[in-house]
Amino acid sequence: MALRGWYPDPGGQPGRYRYWDGVGWSTLTTTNPNSAPPITAATTDNRKQRNRDRGWLYALIALALVTIITVVFIVIRSGTPDYTPATEDSNSAKPTVSGWDETSVPSTPPPPTNSGGGELVACPFNWSNTYTPQRGNTLRSGNVVVDKVPGWSETEMWLEFAYDRHFQNYILYSAGTHSWMADVGVASLANSDGFIDIRTTAEQVMQCMASSQYYSGFTGRTDLLSEQIRISGHAAWRLRSEIYVKDLDFPNVKGDITEVIVIDLGPDSDHLGLYTASCTIDDAYTCNAMDQATATLRVE
Repeated sequence: MALRGWYPDPGGQPGRYRYWDGVGWSTLTTTNPNSAPPITAATTDNRKQRNRDRGWLYALIALALVTIITVVFIVIRSGTPDYTPATEDSNSAKPTVSGWDETSVPSTPPPPTNSGGGELVACPFNWSNTYTPQRGNTLRSGNVVVDKVPGWSETEMWLEFAYDRHFQNYILYSAGTHSWMADVGVASLANSDGFIDIRTTAEQVMQCMASSQYYSGFTGRTDLLSEQIRISGHAAWRLRSEIYVKDLDFPNVKGDITEVIVIDLGPDSDHLGLYTASCTIDDAYTCNAMDQATATLRVE
């Protein structure tokens, strides 16, 4: 998977890291690969899009207020009001972006999907600076812990909707400054960003990842598994999908198998725990490593 993040400087500066934003390399470098990503054209475009989205929201709110004032004025002018119950507007009763419909929980597992490629999914942006100190051979986000994969490199996984992210990756193929990798890690999802129900959140996270926002050449997705499980006594939802790509730099790569596990940390927690991992389809080594790491996931 070609992901955003800090990588050893392709220019060859020893001990320096340069940021890959999914489109190109940053002009700035750093000696700390855990530092925040620099502002790039890609992140600027994302923020501009969010500002445009907010503009539409404000315009709709203003229009709704004008409509309400007009209706009240007409009722007052017309004498006795009509008390006929209004019909619910089902189109506006839920969020319009399917990826963030936290008002409903499906009663049955979602059917396998094979969505078309090229779309960008609207995902929240979390600015939290929370950082859990790392220790030993583990990756930790709060009290969600997974064992490290021996030999894999620690890296920054730029999941903009999550915080306190701690990941490893393993690069399988490189083509110039472009790499294809497997990864494993933990993070946190704020309730205030709409992450409440574990099942709905697992689908939201998979939608964010299975799009051209994180995969160059994304073409589709098929769900392999969707089930409720328990992690150290905590309710959790596991979603496993195949994500397909057509990447000209790696023509023999079909895509990834991706795991998303969302953990309910209890009523006293203001966030959900997140575990994600991916391995390359038909690559036995990375998929075995991912499955072994998944088996160590726990809440301490």
